[in-house]
Amino acid sequence: MAIGGEGGGLSDITSGTGADINTDDEVPLNHLLLVSRDDGRGLRVTSEKAWVLVKGPYTIE
Repeated sequence: MAIGGEGGGLSDITSGTGADINTDDEVPLNHLLLVSRDDGRGLRVTSEKAWVLVKGPYTIE
């Protein structure tokens, strides 16, 4: 599930439109997402397993 921030959601680069995935929306499998700001945006894993590729400084909590 997506967690949006004050300025919007997560940009879905794979969609071809850069459309936002907003808070509590499901994140489609195999999609490249851009988290462009440090305002609380991120992902909430609701399944047993998740594969996440992260580039740059990050914190997994």
